[in-house]
Amino acid sequence: MLEFSVARGHGIADIRSALWIDAPVPVALCLISILVWFVVRGRTIGHATWPATISALLVVLVGALVLGFVLPWWVTGWLDWRLVGFLKTDSLVVLGLAAMIAFALSVSAERKLLRACALLMLHVVVVSLAIITVADISVLVGTGGRGGYFALREFLANPLGLTPVLLSELTPARGVILAIPFAVGLSPLVFRLTFSRYKASFRKRVPLSTVLGICLPTLALLAIVPVQESDLYPESSVVRLATMVWEDANWNEDILPMTGSHENPYDLRDTRLVVTDSTRTMNVVVIVMESVRADALTPYNPELPTTPFLDSLSAHALVVEDMFATTPYTNKALVSAFAGVPPSVDSDIVEALPGGIPALGLPSLLSEHGYKSAFFTPATLAFERKDAILANLGFGEYFGDGDYATEGFERKKYFGFEDRVVLAKVMSWVDRAVEEEDPFFMGMLTLTSHHPYDVPASAPRLGLAPSNDELNNYYDAVAYTDGFVRDLFKGFAERGLLDSTLFLIVSDHGEAFGEHGLTKHGNVIWDEALRIPAMLYNPIVFPKGRRIRGPRQLIDLVPTVADVLNLSWEGGTPPGRSFLADSQEDRLLFHACKNGYMGVALRIGSLKYLYEYRRRPMRVFNTVDDPGERRDIAGELPPGQVQAAESQLVAWLQNVRQAYALAREASDSRTEDAPPSGRNRY
Repeated sequence: MLEFSVARGHGIADIRSALWIDAPVPVALCLISILVWFVVRGRTIGHATWPATISALLVVLVGALVLGFVLPWWVTGWLDWRLVGFLKTDSLVVLGLAAMIAFALSVSAERKLLRACALLMLHVVVVSLAIITVADISVLVGTGGRGGYFALREFLANPLGLTPVLLSELTPARGVILAIPFAVGLSPLVFRLTFSRYKASFRKRVPLSTVLGICLPTLALLAIVPVQESDLYPESSVVRLATMVWEDANWNEDILPMTGSHENPYDLRDTRLVVTDSTRTMNVVVIVMESVRADALTPYNPELPTTPFLDSLSAHALVVEDMFATTPYTNKALVSAFAGVPPSVDSDIVEALPGGIPALGLPSLLSEHGYKSAFFTPATLAFERKDAILANLGFGEYFGDGDYATEGFERKKYFGFEDRVVLAKVMSWVDRAVEEEDPFFMGMLTLTSHHPYDVPASAPRLGLAPSNDELNNYYDAVAYTDGFVRDLFKGFAERGLLDSTLFLIVSDHGEAFGEHGLTKHGNVIWDEALRIPAMLYNPIVFPKGRRIRGPRQLIDLVPTVADVLNLSWEGGTPPGRSFLADSQEDRLLFHACKNGYMGVALRIGSLKYLYEYRRRPMRVFNTVDDPGERRDIAGELPPGQVQAAESQLVAWLQNVRQAYALAREASDSRTEDAPPSGRNRY
């Protein structure tokens, strides 16, 4: 409960170190529980209880010694010393629980039912903790982050959909290593079943000195193993699982209490676009490149020849220099890009619920002006109900991986096909729209550059990062995406549609490759996952290329489209700012992890404030002087400035939560749900 108290912000921060990081209290508790047990048993252990003790000690030995010391890191390529520290407190928890259950076994020796229950509890506890640890370590290995609880929860909710993701990361060496905790966790049951025939041999009682000779050195060894903090959490798997379960169940009510009703900048359900005297009609195509960070593109990093087509296009386009995602997660980012509001900070994809978005999407807004709309992606629409999100955004049609002729195109390891599989369908739909003389709004989401960055066998290999296989494959995938965009533009050019179409090319989020010890993106609150590219192209509206400076964000896409089309707002103005408007250097940009309460950030000018609730003090980075976000300067700023930033972040979180709550309440209050506006062709 002290650990919960610290995480909730009502305790003393040093208690965390005293309890879990250096672990003197768990060590002392384990020793005391074992010694009390020995005293009660007459300073010796009977045959029925010492196998349980040995099994518990095996958990400690295998977890801390085999995984941390015996197996060298080069066997698998991913083991490191952090695992030793993370496993230390897990092992101590297991040992303490096993000792207490063994004590229950000893005092219930004469009662078979109680004894059976205690034995069952021992097996369940050890195996459950092993599963928790494996889940947490698996996420640590795959991402560098500490998200085992969410990974386990999401996997249990969608095992069929996520199994391919897990298998894509599984190598034979990793399989062997990750099987060890399961084997150890089952050791009490296996030990008992295997040696039950030799029960008589266990009737010899074991001296206390022998058992202590095993326990004390093991506990001492664990006690001196240092624990290094991960990026967001320093706790062990077991402790943090309990903390996160607690917060997941209670944080909405307790951490950020709902404020009273007031004008909410993110509740835009009644906002509309209206025609002006200068309104122009033109097609709009928004291309969202999956997981593409800004510095992976040649226009942003001229030394990296990944995207020659986008580089040539940038000479005739508006290039946004300082563009950022709101949340580094695709299905959340789509809401920002197409609805102009931040996504929910809830870890669940509430945006897929009926009425789950507190704003009308661009497809809905433009449909009132005669636009037909469609969304194309080579990815599956079933994952996290992307189809429902697209329907809530107002897309008239949406096409996923089951809607294309796939012969000759390669399937990704999971989630869908290579990007070019959509081209024939896209151009067929465009031809039909042109034939019907309808202006159209099209959204696209690529997939090839998503982890595991597998490109078709025929795609060129650039070899830009030979010392890092994942980064090397990523650059190849980005290069493939560049080729896909080139082919799409070629199709529009062949139909004479370039002059009459506004193209917005952006990314949903970036991708981390260990810059802060993390990989992938979902809960990476650093700029490698937040800074993204953005380009606007139309040879008539923007006859000359130029660079736009100043802080921009995905929520700016909606007002930018309205600005280019010369449409005005009625009933409320979106919180974003058009790319065509003058930049505001002191503009506030907010960011959140996919699991919102793992971390949020506020960017004001050159300063970026990283807020992790009460898990650790606010960190501040100067992203101009320190673009790698390495040096925390919070201690150099006036305390009032840091506190003001925290208040602004809390107010933002409250507004976002309130907007989504109001939207869901309005949807729930309807007597009959309206059918989705789109037609799911998945």
